[in-house]
Amino acid sequence: PPDNGYKMYGYTTIAAESGKWYCEMEHSTNDNKTNYGIANVADAEEISRANDTSIGGTGKGVGYYSSSGVIYENGSTTAHGSALSDNDIIGIAMDLDNNKVYFSINGTWQNSADPSAGTNAFVYSSTYTTGQIVFCCGDNRDVGGYDFVEANFGGCSAFTVSSANQDGNGYGNFEYAVPTGFYALCTKNLAE
Repeated sequence: PPDNGYKMYGYTTIAAESGKWYCEMEHSTNDNKTNYGIANVADAEEISRANDTSIGGTGKGVGYYSSSGVIYENGSTTAHGSALSDNDIIGIAMDLDNNKVYFSINGTWQNSADPSAGTNAFVYSSTYTTGQIVFCCGDNRDVGGYDFVEANFGGCSAFTVSSANQDGNGYGNFEYAVPTGFYALCTKNLAE
């Protein structure tokens, strides 16, 4: 991802316009400034270029903040879950058919959510999350240093996976169970 002074963002190279998708990211080093979420491609590119922009902080995408478990969307905050600690794995399940996103920490869905049942999701506005949507993460640190994040989109995991979980099509290699009806965002699942 591009380096913008003290901010760094990254997003997936595969985007989706519909369907249900799952990924995991390991929050390896915690300075409590990292945010995880989803955004459309144009907004993700803008977030990665802007020096003072964060996922959901200025109306671009939906971001879960490591320091508080608060979700940022359109510049507003909503209490949703717990703060992250070193080496926690955050799971993101995005349901593009119903404008819902779910966040888990070490396999526990926040806000008592159940993506398989479609309950207790964060329901986001479709006004800026239409078109091609990507998973993204960013370090919103204002002074020196970066968090260290490793992503797993179902292929080769950047972090060690002790229990191999696959999606309903048999793809992926995740630490935690993939919710029913959600898939790894990989080329083999493009038909989904």
